[in-house]
Amino acid sequence: MPASRRRPSPPVPDVRRIGADERVALLDRDDERALVAHRAVVADLADGADDPAAAGRLYDAVRRAWSAQSPPADPEPLVEAFTTALGDLVLRLVARGGVPLRHGRLVPQPHGPVPGPLVLTDPAGTLVVALESTVRRGWQEPGSGWLTERAVDLADAALVLGGVSGPRPSRRRPR
Repeated sequence: MPASRRRPSPPVPDVRRIGADERVALLDRDDERALVAHRAVVADLADGADDPAAAGRLYDAVRRAWSAQSPPADPEPLVEAFTTALGDLVLRLVARGGVPLRHGRLVPQPHGPVPGPLVLTDPAGTLVVALESTVRRGWQEPGSGWLTERAVDLADAALVLGGVSGPRPSRRRPR
């Protein structure tokens, strides 16, 4: 189907407008350092490969190895690392469509300055792409191709909410 006639994707609940009772806070230095550390973990596990297909294969392999453990280890460090990887993949995909996003922390009001989960947001802080909750749910789902497919779904929905009506990320899974 030509890009100009492509129907919008179905809504993705992990991509939405910010609620009246929420705000997005910029990352602080500790958050930025954590992103760098998580990227280093993923890069080390992927032997330096940083393309979407390599990240997807790595996620699948790490998830299989984790689930094969008896009992499985605490998944938290892996969930955090792959939350960063998912965010980086979405950032790459939406950048091609001209929707600038950045990392932030969702802060539910009236809880004040207590930082919430890692998200992506637009410069105005009106669009939210939930990353952490997406990876936590995905960690429990067996199967392959989850990370790259989810990155495309999130990017596609963010581009639609961002007003992009032209071509969006490919539905074809990277190899």
